[in-house]
Amino acid sequence: RNALSITRDCISSVLNQNYKNIEVITISDREKTLELNTNHIFMEGDFGTGEKRNAGAKVATGDILFFLDSDCIMLPNTLENLIKGFNETQADAVSGKPLTPKKGNLLCYLTGLEYEYRFEQMGENFVSIAATTCFAVKTNVFKEIGGFEDYTSGEATGEDWDFSKKLTSNNFKIFHTNKVQVIHEHNSDTLHKYLYR
Repeated sequence: RNALSITRDCISSVLNQNYKNIEVITISDREKTLELNTNHIFMEGDFGTGEKRNAGAKVATGDILFFLDSDCIMLPNTLENLIKGFNETQADAVSGKPLTPKKGNLLCYLTGLEYEYRFEQMGENFVSIAATTCFAVKTNVFKEIGGFEDYTSGEATGEDWDFSKKLTSNNFKIFHTNKVQVIHEHNSDTLHKYLYR
């Protein structure tokens, strides 16, 4: 939302993956067109993250849905490692690790380091909860549990945890791997705004 230059970088990183058997769907309630090589869906109104993700999933044709926030940049081997994660673990969903951004202010760097450290501590394990910043799920599983709930407009503060609970309550398995990585180019303007959020 209102971050077209970051979105362009994000989409470029997706299109430049070593793994090429993909379709890219972008969802926005601000940008009517992105002029990028994607299937773009414009949702007029003020929609939250959950509703946008569900709209993309509804038109997707692949066996695996990979959700990526617009402020994330994929490494060239991200999808390759994601597919390996599914194949090696037989998991129903795979979560990856957001990396600290290389640019941005000091607060952005410090919060990024803390976030990255927490994911690193999860190791290579089956988990009961996962953040959907960098997250994939089998399409049939996504449909079976009914997709994401949409808690808010503008902030992702609930659907991650609800979605994880739906998965585990239905005996689906989430595997976390630090080999699937994206650079999370989030930015916190001031310490006050960060603490307020």
